[in-house]
Amino acid sequence: MPLSDGRIASRGWIESVHYSGSRLTVEGWSASYAHGPVSDFLININGRGFDGWHAIRALPSPDVAAVYPDLAFANNCRFSLSLPLSPEDISWIKGALVLVYPVFSERLGHLLVGMFQEDRAPVPAELALTGGDWERGNEFAAYFIEYGELKPTEDVLDIGSGFGRMAYPLT
Repeated sequence: MPLSDGRIASRGWIESVHYSGSRLTVEGWSASYAHGPVSDFLININGRGFDGWHAIRALPSPDVAAVYPDLAFANNCRFSLSLPLSPEDISWIKGALVLVYPVFSERLGHLLVGMFQEDRAPVPAELALTGGDWERGNEFAAYFIEYGELKPTEDVLDIGSGFGRMAYPLT
């Protein structure tokens, strides 16, 4: 079912972004409700698109299927994306948000957001003690970027009663 903005209704999560052996790897899962498996990904880091990603799609994901049985191909919706990067590129993207749009039937799904956390400020102890709920900030960063059209050059003031769950991914 296409959404009013033309995107495909989908779910997903970036589980890790890490650098090893001169390769940046992004791992996670994504599935649509009715448009088949992911056919491609559009990836942006620090406002820059990168070509040359090696994508492994349709990895087993019985845990996702158990939680989201209504998603098409939920049993095989994990992915691993890797890109060779130079040390200069790595230094440029440290602490960056990694934006991944899954593509279904030539249409974009919902934005997935992860962070390349090497050398990032540690998660505040207060957040770590709450069971890791700080990761929900990545989900909301996707909303800010996708629906609020938040740009990397803009500032955000986070006012609330929590410990900065929304602000952390934007730092």
